[in-house]
Amino acid sequence: MLAAALVFAIAIVGVTSGFGGPSLPEGDIAFVDGMDGGDITQEDFDRAFEQAAARQGLKQAPEPGSPQYDVIKEAAIGDLILSRWVEGEAQEAGIEVSDGAVQDELDRIREEQFGNDKEWSRFLRQQKYTEEDALARVRLQLLSTRIQEMILGDEPDVEDEEIEEYYESNITQFQTPETRDVRVITTRKREDAQAAYDLVSGDDSPKGWKKAAKRYSTDEATANTGGLRQAVVEGQNEASLDQAIFSSQLNEIVGPIEGDSNNFYVLKVTNITEANTQELDDQTREQIRQTLVAQRQQELGTRFQTNFTTKWTSRTVCADDYVNERCSNAEPPPDACTGDDDGEEPPPDAEGNQTDEIRCPAFVPSIRPVEPGTAGQIGAVGRPQGPITSREPVALPAGLDLQGLGG
Repeated sequence: MLAAALVFAIAIVGVTSGFGGPSLPEGDIAFVDGMDGGDITQEDFDRAFEQAAARQGLKQAPEPGSPQYDVIKEAAIGDLILSRWVEGEAQEAGIEVSDGAVQDELDRIREEQFGNDKEWSRFLRQQKYTEEDALARVRLQLLSTRIQEMILGDEPDVEDEEIEEYYESNITQFQTPETRDVRVITTRKREDAQAAYDLVSGDDSPKGWKKAAKRYSTDEATANTGGLRQAVVEGQNEASLDQAIFSSQLNEIVGPIEGDSNNFYVLKVTNITEANTQELDDQTREQIRQTLVAQRQQELGTRFQTNFTTKWTSRTVCADDYVNERCSNAEPPPDACTGDDDGEEPPPDAEGNQTDEIRCPAFVPSIRPVEPGTAGQIGAVGRPQGPITSREPVALPAGLDLQGLGG
């Protein structure tokens, strides 16, 4: 519904810190340092809690001790903290949006998604929003869009040499393997396969194959089509059948063949489409260019995400009853490594021999506080896998429901 207008691309990044952080002002349940308006009060939480419950489709907020209470509580405090982070990032970058721009965007959303005041008022009641809450959500979305534009900047240039290098290094992406259309009759008994072979040898027409398949084939999927399988690629079938299909001559009746799974086959290749490689023409060049642009923008977004999470986590402190992974005073995650602490022996190797090797399932970066006004360190990122389109939204940490108006 309104999600399309207010979606804020997010990626789950769990980050904690054990290196201290700012102090919590009296009366706040959480505080984000280094920005104006970083206080989060009990009143803020109570309102966010009701809204989080409404987004989950609950008619009323759950009571403490109920199964859903902790889930809603986590969503509410996460939403509040991350909204402050976006505000703080915008303040540091000097990004502002005018009240008029926010109102215009909200008016557009109301007109396009709701159509009339009655539907809009019903939506606000359902989601426990006031008009001011809706304006605040839209403002956050506009700020996030401006932050994204700042991070991505102008579309990067891609040189011809880079396109050619990508093409050569990823040539398999542009190759289409040989495919064959083949008629295959599958039986459990050799004598049935021989009878099918004799039948189609006497009548090699599609009608003859259909007759043989209906009478003898155990493959229900092709029994009514004369055993026809189209666009078969090498490696799709068991080895003996695969070898027979791709070594047969066009229109040659082959069989009976004993398979590896106690089946017997009679087959005929009816069409061969040769393997080919897509040329590096203008269309292919443009596809590669867009992929390289998207990869660079993804790298920028991922670097920003790491820096953003590290910086603002280190500046966030929460009251004991409201601590979550986005608070600098959260408990550090359990030590996943073995053999790195006093008295802790490393696990034996695959042969059961004791070693001195420290074992860690994955590298976990430590997060140190970043002083307000500093950018912090940005680490290297990996290359995205698979095709992606350009101008991907920048990913920020999960939890801030800027679909908000949309549930």
